[in-house]
Amino acid sequence: MLRFFIIIMTTLALSLHTACGGAGVDNNSDPDGITIVFAGDVLLDRGIAPIIRRHGVEYLFRDVSPVFHCADFTIVNLECPITDIDAPLMKKYIFRADDSCATALAKVGITHCAMANNHIMDQGQSGLADTYQNILDAGLTPIGYGLNDSARLEPAILQKNGVKVAVFNDCALSVENYDSPFDAPGIANVPISKLLPVISDFRIHHPDIRIVALLHWGVEFRQSPNPSQRMQAAQLFAAGTDVIVGHHPHVIQDIDTINGHTVYYSIGNFVFDQRNPLGKKALMPVITFRKDTILHKVFEIDIEGNCPTFPD
Repeated sequence: MLRFFIIIMTTLALSLHTACGGAGVDNNSDPDGITIVFAGDVLLDRGIAPIIRRHGVEYLFRDVSPVFHCADFTIVNLECPITDIDAPLMKKYIFRADDSCATALAKVGITHCAMANNHIMDQGQSGLADTYQNILDAGLTPIGYGLNDSARLEPAILQKNGVKVAVFNDCALSVENYDSPFDAPGIANVPISKLLPVISDFRIHHPDIRIVALLHWGVEFRQSPNPSQRMQAAQLFAAGTDVIVGHHPHVIQDIDTINGHTVYYSIGNFVFDQRNPLGKKALMPVITFRKDTILHKVFEIDIEGNCPTFPD
């Protein structure tokens, strides 16, 4: 299913790459809808940090930034806190990026940062709150963050030309040494069973708004989703979700269609420093939402020198 889907869509994606990058077009968005780029895990620490010190954050995105700027919105999974606060949790892997990185992310064309993942709180509650503020100050929109469960599960509403898309972000994993506080800065970290009624209620009250579930879920380095994810995907679509985009496994997983709806179980890494060859391949869906249809284009991405690039 995955290979067949990519073969069809890569031709379309390459035409977008040529139009945006080769011809230097500033905007290739759809006049009848909203075009959104979805990218996977963005790490700005560890093996990425020396590259940033040498070349800057913008260098990391040099190949894909033209596509970001062509779209109406670009959403990445921010896999590390962006803060000068040094207050690490007791964890095996702990990340932190300088707070100046947020502004650079905005410059490359990123508009939204998904915060509901298992590393955004690596510098504790104070680092998490500071990351949220730094994202806002850079002109970016954070998703999956709030002062209580209700606020954390509020979607980001993207709109243009009378078309609206609601993006829900949730980390559906148990996070090491982290308890989402009831009434303090925290991320959306609830099981899919608790997300379902939120989406169902939103669909009832907003029947004309498209819904995307952006999920941090699955098993690391496993190349297929587990049976519970397949069941949860069907439940999410039954609740009113239009598209599911997943990450966390660090590898590409299946793209599937359930009752006419598309689920990307895992689109893989994006800016990351893993040595596993499977972690050096990724997908970058470019999805156009119109009032009457949803169009999918998919870029195949190679991660070379820890940076996302287009295959030759």
